[in-house]
Amino acid sequence: MEDPWFTVTELDSKTYAISEYGHWEKVHSFLLLGEEKAALIDTGLGIDSIKRVVDKLTNLPIVVITTHVHADHIGGHGEFEQLFVHEDEEDWLISGIKGLAIEQIRKDIGRDIIISTPDSFDPSTYRPYQGEPSDYSRTKMKLI
Repeated sequence: MEDPWFTVTELDSKTYAISEYGHWEKVHSFLLLGEEKAALIDTGLGIDSIKRVVDKLTNLPIVVITTHVHADHIGGHGEFEQLFVHEDEEDWLISGIKGLAIEQIRKDIGRDIIISTPDSFDPSTYRPYQGEPSDYSRTKMKLI
């Protein structure tokens, strides 16, 4: 699958790596296809729409599983409804990444990019996703 920002690699018939090789962090997210739902493990940097890519790969409902709350793992969270995060990092998702100033995040997000970014991306106004995760105490994840 061709995309100007993301590189998609089919690992097997139900597993895709969605990579952002144009950024110095070389971020990877993974899409796992189940029978009723799909799991997206992390949502990348948020420089471009990861949902656009995911929608080309599946029409299943998406559940986002966050490995940890860093800007390069939660950038596209705002494009999805079902977000899961470990309870120890729930406050980071809601209130923001602790111990890292927005100026540093913006500096890091905009440096050493080796391919063209979308016109909508502006590192000087970039903000990591902040929001509520799904109420995982009442929601059951069934992927198979």
